[in-house]
Amino acid sequence: MTHYPRNFVQQVIFRIDFPISIEQLEAEQRPVSFQKALLQWLPIAQEHQQRGVEFRFTPNGQESHEVAKTTYHFLSDDEARKVGLDKDFLFVEEKRFVSFEAFRKLVEATVDALFAAYADTTINRLGLRYVNVLPPDPATKEGFRAMIPEGLVAPLSFYWGENVSRLLTTYEKLDGSRRTRVTTGWANPDYPSVLNRLDYLIDIDVHTQAAVAQESVLTLLDDFQEEAKRPFARCTTAEVIKQMQTDEES
Repeated sequence: MTHYPRNFVQQVIFRIDFPISIEQLEAEQRPVSFQKALLQWLPIAQEHQQRGVEFRFTPNGQESHEVAKTTYHFLSDDEARKVGLDKDFLFVEEKRFVSFEAFRKLVEATVDALFAAYADTTINRLGLRYVNVLPPDPATKEGFRAMIPEGLVAPLSFYWGENVSRLLTTYEKLDGSRRTRVTTGWANPDYPSVLNRLDYLIDIDVHTQAAVAQESVLTLLDDFQEEAKRPFARCTTAEVIKQMQTDEES
């Protein structure tokens, strides 16, 4: 997923969650110092208001009340890069992925900006997700058959002709607090219509649900990057590497 002229990454996302909400962020009009630190990468700022219902258990029973939350988005000029921040989580997203090294630099700057603005922030979940999409050959509509192992093609052959609208397989691997979730198949961009576009999805999500110190964030990110390579390699053939080694799209 890196060091090639071409890749099939549709989206890559880094995310951290906070066990304790950043109350200072709620009190501010907007995260000024955080925004200034990222200005050279992400000059566009947006606010998104969300409303929901919060439930609490009290001595008098369960109580509910309406809550409002603001999520701040910071985007590059072409909107291909985005950082999102609210009191409960932070994410870094890239839709025109070039290399892990470039993405890592943005993550590092974002995490540094977070802790510079909110020094008491704690993390209880960290994740890295790659959404890869292998397009079919325009001529045959089934070019993916040369790009993935035969065992992954079998479900399509088994269910074809039954007005399938989506066909996905998910497996999860546990390693202590680390979890790797891989979803493969035909997600169907036209869902819930019948499946006609046979773009093949390889969605890889590596995350940990444990306390993470600031100084460990980039180390875990590097580890997760290596972990994400394994299922991608297992779910693809030499034809994918061949296409990634050329600038021209077949």
